[in-house]
Amino acid sequence: MGLADQFLRRSLLARVLWLTVLFILLAEVVLWIPSVARYHQDKLMGKLSAAQIAVITLDQISPDELRPELKRELLLNAGVRAIALRRNQTRQLYLAEPMPPNVGTTFETRDISMVTAIYQAFNTLFYAQGRTMRVVGTPRFSGGELIEIVADEETLAAELWAYSGRIALLSLFIAFITALPLFIILHWLLVQPMQRMTQAMISFQENPEDRTRIIKPVAGNHELALGEQALAQMQEQVRQALSQRAHLAALGLAVAKIQHDLRNVLTTAQLASDRLAQFDDPKVKQLAGRLMASIDRAIDLANNTLKYGRAEEAPPRRRSFSLQPLLDEVAEGALSVGKGRVAWTSKVEPGFTLNADPEQIFRILLNIGRNAVQALEGNGGGAVTVTAMRTAGVTVVDMSDDGPGIPPNISGGLFQPFAARGSDGGAGLGLAIARELARGHHGDLILLTTSDKGTVFRLTIPDSPQIT
Repeated sequence: MGLADQFLRRSLLARVLWLTVLFILLAEVVLWIPSVARYHQDKLMGKLSAAQIAVITLDQISPDELRPELKRELLLNAGVRAIALRRNQTRQLYLAEPMPPNVGTTFETRDISMVTAIYQAFNTLFYAQGRTMRVVGTPRFSGGELIEIVADEETLAAELWAYSGRIALLSLFIAFITALPLFIILHWLLVQPMQRMTQAMISFQENPEDRTRIIKPVAGNHELALGEQALAQMQEQVRQALSQRAHLAALGLAVAKIQHDLRNVLTTAQLASDRLAQFDDPKVKQLAGRLMASIDRAIDLANNTLKYGRAEEAPPRRRSFSLQPLLDEVAEGALSVGKGRVAWTSKVEPGFTLNADPEQIFRILLNIGRNAVQALEGNGGGAVTVTAMRTAGVTVVDMSDDGPGIPPNISGGLFQPFAARGSDGGAGLGLAIARELARGHHGDLILLTTSDKGTVFRLTIPDSPQIT
């Protein structure tokens, strides 16, 4: 298949061209149908008028002067084979060939509808071969009541076909003259922008991580401009998603490489903390206990490596525990990243219990708490408040601060990996992992409110795993 064939068969430009020409020709056909019917009627009326002129000529000649040669000449000039006229309720045959043929069809010209005229024209076009027609009409200028002629229909059919051929040539010329500027306008307004979008998608498909391959949309609010703008946004989202996937893969590979060495280091630290716990000093024992708990959590994290890469979070090991002691550990861990300018308040009742995995709940609340403390420290200080309640079998824990709030450009993708990187160089995985842990409990972690008066995160944990 050559380039020309490919263009004519597949190109959007060629389809526009073909459709333009097709619809123009269809419009010409619609106009041709009544036109050929009118031409057919005009030809019939012309024959009747010529026959009436022959009758008028005969009226001016005495019977003695009417020779056979004159009759043949009058019939030949009128293009008919017989003429009859009715006057004063009397029908008279004025002229006729010696052996007039049998009539094959009759055409009426008096007060006919357009549908009838179209039918008569097509009847002549396709069925006139070897047929003789009878035409009936009203004479002009009160020349009588009725005039009839008999004539060959093939001659009329040939004239109709010749007329149709001229109409066809004229239609093609009009189609070309009309289609060319229309084609140019459609190509400029529609085809070129579509080709531009197609080329942009093909180019982006070849290397979706290349920012330079993203289409640069044109300005405007028409459909094609909006389409280009939507395509540019989609391409940017795809590019960011691929970039995030690459970061996740790199992070998983890095964690996998350091997992073994990290476990060895943590094991050594665990042995050292065990020795510290043997001292009699109460403060040393207290610090050693907290150190051992932190090291145990770090070992569990190392055993569940590749959190957002190859592996998923382990299923929660649910049990009932008191929430306040865990909040004390969260407060200590969260405040350790600050400089003492943040106040921590827990309004949770001392006996409030929660049915969940305490290690995973600790990770969730610690992540939110650290983010809040860092935001408040960057704003000159503030306060973090934690509340908890149980309603309809669901535990609700709210952690609020009186900081400056989360910017709108960050809040939309807050729980997406790498979408909200911290100013401390964090990877932007904390809230994504925290939400995954909450949903592992058949609960959720959401940003409840944020404004210049503060931010509230809400953690919901159903008492039963079946509650969603």
